[in-house]
Amino acid sequence: MPTDAPTWLRDILTELARAQEQTGALLARHDERLDRLTAAQTETATQLAQLVGVVQQMNTRLRGVENRLGDLAGQVWEGDARELAPRWFCDFSAGVRPLSDAERNSLLDRAVNAGTLTRPEAAIRRADLICDATDPDSGAPLRVLAEVSARVDVHDVDRAAERAALLARLGTPALAAVIGRRLDPDADQQAAALGVRTVIDPDA
Repeated sequence: MPTDAPTWLRDILTELARAQEQTGALLARHDERLDRLTAAQTETATQLAQLVGVVQQMNTRLRGVENRLGDLAGQVWEGDARELAPRWFCDFSAGVRPLSDAERNSLLDRAVNAGTLTRPEAAIRRADLICDATDPDSGAPLRVLAEVSARVDVHDVDRAAERAALLARLGTPALAAVIGRRLDPDADQQAAALGVRTVIDPDA
């Protein structure tokens, strides 16, 4: 600043310099706070990503547990169905007796050897239930093939109908049935269309 500058000008320039210093200090503090905020946001985003990963792992494990529990429940349900089949099928058959694994294997192996069924078709042995029974009106022999599922869907209905049709080729009329605790509406319609008997017992 010129030494001969008026006092009022020197005062103004001094205040201006002081204001610039204060502004610089404020900007420096602002930048520091902004840096801290950015670092905190980055850390939060990292922690959030880690949390999402943990939740996804937990969901995967829970799905695995649910699947295993579902499989176990299905096995128990199928075992109960074998014992309860005579009661469940009493509306459309009599003298119901579930075939043992040995009996169904023998029956289907003979059909394959006789050329009545191909070996792939004999995979109907995987049906959840195959029962010997009689027609309650005529007393004529018949068989009942049933698919068992806690929740019966269209796939269960279609599979029961297809397998019962193959079973009937052995010479004894065969009825298709599905057994479950719940029946999907579209499965109910499909069963009516294909003549598949439905047995729904929510309390079993």
